[in-house]
Amino acid sequence: MILPYAVVLCFNYVIKKYLFLIILIFAIISCTKKDKLNWYTDFNYALEVANNEHKPIMIEFHTKWCSLCKELEKRVFTDKNIITKLNDFILVKIEPESDVFSRKIAEEYNINGFPTLIFFNEDKFILKKIIGYMEANKFSESLDSIIEKSIIVKEEFSNDKPNTNKLEILIDSEYIDKSIEMYNTLLEKNQISSNDIPKYLSSIGAILFQNNRIDEAIKYFDKILTNYSDSIEIYNAHLYKAIYMYGNGEECIEYLEYFKDKAPSNIKEKYIDFINYIKEANNNS
Repeated sequence: MILPYAVVLCFNYVIKKYLFLIILIFAIISCTKKDKLNWYTDFNYALEVANNEHKPIMIEFHTKWCSLCKELEKRVFTDKNIITKLNDFILVKIEPESDVFSRKIAEEYNINGFPTLIFFNEDKFILKKIIGYMEANKFSESLDSIIEKSIIVKEEFSNDKPNTNKLEILIDSEYIDKSIEMYNTLLEKNQISSNDIPKYLSSIGAILFQNNRIDEAIKYFDKILTNYSDSIEIYNAHLYKAIYMYGNGEECIEYLEYFKDKAPSNIKEKYIDFINYIKEANNNS
């Protein structure tokens, strides 16, 4: 059946009149999708998506009772700049208290506090771990450095040759055992400057300490105290030594006070914070 010419004209008029409105609606829907983050809850499926799309991954470990997790959602994950940058990531939410599988993932990555964000490349290489709340501007800067690091990791680990660049990447990503192995290999081959040895001893000791391998950590700090007394890292070593002493019930305020004023300002602040923490704990006991 052929439609009357008047009907066709009327139909064309309606289409032309509302075409702009239809396009506008689709544009708004499209923008709305981009203005919201797309979260996965299935970790293994998210890994497949990341691998297929060649994108890095961000996991947010959170709990229902975590107030800082809610602040992160409210203040950071709604920031337009952050949303734009996170759209280049595959995003996963994991609540360790929700089921056994989620708890196992949290245990695998040594999650002890919330929120904790872990960033991987598509090959599951850890790029960064962020513990606690971070303001949007700082978080934006971290995302930039993570993306940059992802490129560097791909370049550096394209071969098996050990070097200090790889060592620093492994330490920053908290690959403890791989860091120790790489450090020992480079040390045996005399590929670490004697001036840099205390820096690596301190860095490895710190990540051991943070991952509750305390006795191992103290051995690294003891090497600094014994062999590198002229290095600035000695003040970090004294600080961790004091924390170790406190954990074993030993008096350490006097020990900290002795070195506090000699320490660089950024480390001195940590001394003061720890001294105040001990005094407050003593007053409350």
